[in-house]
Amino acid sequence: MSSEELQAIELNAAATGGDLWSVRFTGPVEIAHPTAEQRERFGAAPREVSGEPFEPVHLRLAPHFVTVHTLDFHARQTNRHAA
Repeated sequence: MSSEELQAIELNAAATGGDLWSVRFTGPVEIAHPTAEQRERFGAAPREVSGEPFEPVHLRLAPHFVTVHTLDFHARQTNRHAA
């Protein structure tokens, strides 16, 4: 895969009782080769995923655009676009 083919990384979280959020980073990426010290920070990798050997690929992203979305469902919010 070339860096032109891989252009977005999206992170999501839904904490119990918290807000829902999503962050999207867009920009060129390249395959990275982390040092042994950097690999240690990732923690132990699984041996298999879905019955197949797990071989991680590490990517380095140069973010050009970052978008943050939040969904916060509080009673004080009004629904402006309701039909």
